[in-house]
Amino acid sequence: MQPKVVQSIMGRQHYSTTIDIYTHVTDAKFEGEIGKFGLALEGEPIEEFYLI
Repeated sequence: MQPKVVQSIMGRQHYSTTIDIYTHVTDAKFEGEIGKFGLALEGEPIEEFYLI
């Protein structure tokens, strides 16, 4: 769920509170984002990573 939607549902005034409480980085998400970073460093188009 998008953090701004969670912010609205939970009635949080500050976006930072929503992010701090309701978001977590899973191992799979971390690895995926690291992969995108690596592709960017190598000059590969990042869009290709989304197709995997």
